[in-house]
Amino acid sequence: MTVRSLKKLEDIVDLYIYSLTTGKDGWFADDSPEAAKYDREINRPGNGFYPADLRVKIDEINEWVYDTVNNGVYKTGFAMSQAAYDENVVKVFRSLDRLEKIPDNGHFLLGEHITEADIRLFPTILRFDVVYVPIFMCNLGTIRDHYPNLHLWLRRLYWDDSFRAHGAFRKTSETWLDKYKTGYSNARRRVLGITGPDIVPKGPLVLIHELEEGQRLQA
Repeated sequence: MTVRSLKKLEDIVDLYIYSLTTGKDGWFADDSPEAAKYDREINRPGNGFYPADLRVKIDEINEWVYDTVNNGVYKTGFAMSQAAYDENVVKVFRSLDRLEKIPDNGHFLLGEHITEADIRLFPTILRFDVVYVPIFMCNLGTIRDHYPNLHLWLRRLYWDDSFRAHGAFRKTSETWLDKYKTGYSNARRRVLGITGPDIVPKGPLVLIHELEEGQRLQA
């Protein structure tokens, strides 16, 4: 969805949106590697988000980020044992610690330009404090309180209205950000067979913070 908006293909590529809650038989889709293949297809020609000189680094980041962050939050939230939860929640935060050191060397994960690595990480970091901390129990820390570089990276992407992103990150997520809690809470109950009332966490009061003066990037 984000790449579709970044490439201004809203009038060309159709988008179908599923219900936020599961049906009788349930459904669930995570941020799979297959999604990257679609992103690369609509990014042609030019491969601006997957440039030849950065492909090795992009692939390297994508591999461990998918395993321990994108998919790591699901391994944690849907863990079927205490041991599985303990193992995976630690892996999530070790990788967040690793990611925290990367944007400090540039505005984005691989320097001064948005790449596929940024696009694939963005949804997980965006949802982290809102969904994965309260519902999936990824609660060893929050992005906003414990990862200042990642928090700034997230907000710069989200609030970027320049020619570089023309608001694509915000436009493709702001409608859904607060609604994610209901969908993920419902999915977790169904997968784990949790009974009783479905009580959805109300916070955080601020879903995503504004940029402070001097933090916004120039186009």
